[in-house]
Amino acid sequence: MLLENEALNVYQKYGYTLEKKMTNAYAFAFTKGLYNGVDILTDDKECEDAKKLQNEFNQIGYAVEFRNYQSVEDAENQLFKSFFSVPAVISGLKRKYNSFVEKVLKTLPEGAHYSYIKSPYEVCAYNQDSLIEKPVVGDSLVKFICNEMLRSSGPLLIILEAAAGYGKSCTAYEILNEMLNEKTTKLPFFTELSRDRTASIFKHVLHMEIENQFANKVDTKLVINEIENGRVPLIIDGFDELISKDFSFSSSQFESVENMLSTIVDLLKNNAKILITSRKTAIFNSEEFHNFMMDKEIQYKLYNIVLKEPQIDDWLEKDRKNLVMNLNFPLSQAANPVLLSYLRYSSEVELREIQTECSIVDKYFDFLLRREQVRQNLKIEPDEQMEIFKNFVRYMTDFDVRTFEKKFAKEIILEDESGILELSRLRYNPEERPRKDRLADLLTNHAFLDKKRDLNIGMVNDFILGTLVGYDLIEGVYEKYNPKYHQNLSQTMAVLAAEAFKAQPEEKQKKLWNVFSQEEFEYDPQFMFKIDFELNRKFSKKYENATISDFVVKGINVDEGCEFNSVTFTNVDFYDCSFNLKLFHKASFINCNFYKCSILNKSDEKDAVLFFSCGDTSIFENSNDNESVEEATVSLERRILGMYFKTGNTPRHRQISNIRKDLMGEFEPRLISKELHKLEVLEYIRLNGDLSFVTKKGISYFNSMVSGS
Repeated sequence: MLLENEALNVYQKYGYTLEKKMTNAYAFAFTKGLYNGVDILTDDKECEDAKKLQNEFNQIGYAVEFRNYQSVEDAENQLFKSFFSVPAVISGLKRKYNSFVEKVLKTLPEGAHYSYIKSPYEVCAYNQDSLIEKPVVGDSLVKFICNEMLRSSGPLLIILEAAAGYGKSCTAYEILNEMLNEKTTKLPFFTELSRDRTASIFKHVLHMEIENQFANKVDTKLVINEIENGRVPLIIDGFDELISKDFSFSSSQFESVENMLSTIVDLLKNNAKILITSRKTAIFNSEEFHNFMMDKEIQYKLYNIVLKEPQIDDWLEKDRKNLVMNLNFPLSQAANPVLLSYLRYSSEVELREIQTECSIVDKYFDFLLRREQVRQNLKIEPDEQMEIFKNFVRYMTDFDVRTFEKKFAKEIILEDESGILELSRLRYNPEERPRKDRLADLLTNHAFLDKKRDLNIGMVNDFILGTLVGYDLIEGVYEKYNPKYHQNLSQTMAVLAAEAFKAQPEEKQKKLWNVFSQEEFEYDPQFMFKIDFELNRKFSKKYENATISDFVVKGINVDEGCEFNSVTFTNVDFYDCSFNLKLFHKASFINCNFYKCSILNKSDEKDAVLFFSCGDTSIFENSNDNESVEEATVSLERRILGMYFKTGNTPRHRQISNIRKDLMGEFEPRLISKELHKLEVLEYIRLNGDLSFVTKKGISYFNSMVSGS
C-alpha cells in the first residue's frame, strides 16, 4: 500500500480529500461530481479497517471502491485512466481522424483510398544551450515525431511548418493516428484552430478545446497539469490561424504573437510534449523567437521541421507518371498535394480530357461541382456554383477570416444569390421543387466547404480557397465592390492565391501577376519577389533594403528590368540561373547555393555582391568567400561579438542579415563579411541559415576581451 503522503499527493491532484485514515486503510472521498465516491486504499480489502470504512461510507450514500496500488506511478495511471475516460476519448479521436480522411476523400474521384504520402523535409534541433543538432530521423518523420512525443524525456516543443497546401494537417493527423495505435498510457490532445470573426484569445480557445475533448468531465487545471507532466501530449494544428498579422516573410511586430506563444511555452514544464503546425513564417527562425525562448530559461528541446514541396515521384507510380507525361501534361504545374491526389486517382479517360479540353485546375473544379449536382440533387450549374463561392470567398477576405458561422454563411447565400437560387428552383419538377433556404442549406454542405471549430464552416483546403481568391482578383470582383480593395486584402490571402496559381496555365498566372504589380498593395518585398519568379518567370522590380529568404529559384535570367540595392539573400538556392551583376549594388548572399548558374555581365563595383557561408561561388569573380581573410580591426570583432549579448552578458541569437544591417554605416560591407566568416571558422559563432548564436568558446573569448580592456 502507498504511504500516506504519497497517496495524498496523488489523490489531492485529482480533487480528492483524505476523509479518514486507519492503520491498514485510508479513505479518499471525491464529492465534486454528480455522485459521491470513496476510494479505500488497502493491501487487504477483507481486513477489519477496510470493512469498517466500507460500511461507514456506504451508510451515508458513497459509492466505495477498494484500491491496492503497487507504486505512485500505478496510482497515477489508474486515476488518469478513470478520470480522463481514456477509452471514450480515444474513440472520439479516432472518429476525428476518420472524419478528416473522409473530408480528403470527398474531393477525390470515386474509388480513391486514403494513404499518407511522405513529404521531403528539413529538420533542425535546438536545446537550452542553443546548440544546433542534426537529429537522426530515420525512414519515417511521423514515427520519429510520435516516438519523441511519447518516449523522450524533458520538455519538448516541435514546430512543423509548410507552405499552404503542403501537408501540415495531413502530417498532424497522421501523427495523432500513430499515437492512437501505440500501446501507451499517454492520451493525446488534438486541437485544430481556424480564424473566424471572433477576436479569439488562444488561452481561452485552449480551455474551450479542453472542455470539448473531455466533455467537461475533467477540470481544466488537471488537464493542464497532465500536459505539463507529459501524460497528455498536445497537438495544435494551425497555430497561424489565430495570428492577426501576416508573418510569412517578416518577424517584425513579434510582440503581437508573444502572448499566444507564452501560453504555449508556459506549458513546457516537467515532461511536456507539444507539437504545433503552422504555415511557413519568418517567426520561428527569427532572433526574436529564439531569444524569447532563451529568456524563459526552460531546459527544453526544440525541433523546427519544414515540409518541402511534394515530389511527384512520391505521388505517382511509374506507369501513372508515364501516362501523364505521354499526354504532354506540364507536371511541374501539379506539385501540389490536392492536384497530385486527383492525378493519382483519375481515370485515363479523365486525364485525356484534361489534355484536350482545359487545364487541370479547371477539370478538377468541374469534377467537384458536377459531382455535387449528383450527390445533393443540386440543379445549379457548375459556373453558377463558382459564382456563388467566389462571392462567398470575397466576404471571407473582406473580414480577413477563414471560417463563418453556418447561419451567417447561409444568410450571405440567400441575400446575394437570390437570382441563381430562383433560377435553380425552376429546373426542378414542381412536386420536388425546394425552397430557397433549402438550396442555401445544400450549398453550406458543399464539397468546397468543411466543418470547422465551434460548428463554423470554411473552405475545405487552402488550394480551393487560394484559387477562388485568385479568380476574384483577375476577374475584377474585388474592384467592383471596393475600388480601394488593395488596402484591405491581407497578405495572407494574397499568398494563398499566389501559391494556388502556381498550378494555373501561364496566361492566368500572368493576369494575377499584373494585378499585384499594378495595384498599390502594401506587401512585403519578399511577396513581390515570390510572384516575380513564380508567376512572371522573371524579375521586373526594383528591390531596396530588403531581405529575401528561403526560396528555390529555377531557370531565371536575372537581367534587364530589375535592380537589387542593398538586398540580403538568405537560404536561397538558385538552379540554372543567369546573373547580370550590373543590376546588383551592395547585395549580400548568406547561406545560398548556386547550381549550374552563369554570369551574363560583370560589375565594376567592388562590393556589388558579397557572399557569406555560401556554396560554390566560383562563377562570381572577386567572391570574398575565395579570398584570404585579412586581419580585421579589433573594434569590429568586438562589436560583432558584443551583439550576441544583452544586459548581464546573457547570450542571445542574432540574424546575420540584421548584424550586417546594423554595421553597414560604420564598416565596409566586405570587411563585415570577412570578419563574420573568420568568427565562424574560429567556431566563435555558429550558423543555421541566417540565424546564428555565439558558442561557449566565443563567450569565453569575448569575456577575455572585455576583462582585458
